[in-house]
Parts: sequence; structure tokens; C-alpha cells
Amino acid sequence: MYGWYVDVSAHDDPEEAYRIVVQLKNGIVYIPVIPETVSQQVGLKDRDGIEEVYGNDLMKDLLHTYRVCWVELDAGFRLIDIEEPKNQLRGEAIRLLTKMGTIHDEEAEA
Repeated sequence: MYGWYVDVSAHDDPEEAYRIVVQLKNGIVYIPVIPETVSQQVGLKDRDGIEEVYGNDLMKDLLHTYRVCWVELDAGFRLIDIEEPKNQLRGEAIRLLTKMGTIHDEEAEA
């Protein structure tokens, strides 16, 4: 889903506090979301040029699985190896990898 993330935490009901605002032909719709599942689009697609990539997506090469993470120090995205976090790639490497899903897919399976 595409839209703008808004925090209306001053709202009386905490369940209704976080929303995605979506512009439709007939007006604006506010859709409740779980804040931890909202991610920013990276601006790149995967190896096949089909899948858009977002923060917290899981990317894979032949040997490693990486998580797409925003790194404040770089002011950009990095790929951090799930098994060995010191093993990192610059965000541009996203174009060389295959998208496997998101970290939230992994949590749902657990």
C-alpha cells in the first residue's frame, strides 16, 4: 500500500493512532497500520528489475541473506547480513540481489 504515514497519537484510542493516508479519486482515506510494519521505499528494484525494495526487506545472493536497513551515518540504505552483521554491502548492491520478502514475513511464520 502506498501513502503517507501519519501519527495521530493524541487520538483517544491507541488502536487508531497510526495511519497511512491514501489519496483516492473520491477523496482521502485513513487506513490503520502497525507502525513497526511501515517501511520507506529505497528507490531501487531487485536483480530482475521487478520488485520494489523497502527498508526491512530481505535480499539474497548465493551465500547470504541481507536485511535492508537505513544507516543514519551514511544517510542511506545498507544491506546487513542476517547471520554476520559485520558483513555489509552498500545500498546500490540491491540491484544485484533477489528480494525474498520482509522481516515481517519471517515473524509471521514463527
